[in-house]
Amino acid sequence: MTCRQLIDEPPRAKWLELNDCVINTEEVVEVRLEKFDVIDGYYAPLIPTSSPDARSPILVKAGTREELVKLATRQKIIGLVQFGIENDDETRKALDEAKLQLTENYLILEPDRAPDLGMPFAS
Repeated sequence: MTCRQLIDEPPRAKWLELNDCVINTEEVVEVRLEKFDVIDGYYAPLIPTSSPDARSPILVKAGTREELVKLATRQKIIGLVQFGIENDDETRKALDEAKLQLTENYLILEPDRAPDLGMPFAS
């Protein structure tokens, strides 16, 4: 699946293989969970190479800034969309306050995370 397709028709699948995307490493947001005083992760928008000015439908999450830069060199990004209990309200609030150019119902993708059996896959 391309990033442009993700904008046009958000997938129902939770495990995605995305191509035709660029990680915007210039708009990295560090999210700190104040209740635990820990860094939750580093987030960067994934934008379509065919529409660089489009709002991003997805944020890529990594443990460090360096991981995001390393991910940015890949041709494809494969990972699991956060949902349910993993989709933390405090994280969402911090990301919303960062004022990134995101679509209204943006997703958070954890690269290289494998799904549980029986989870739908989109490529």
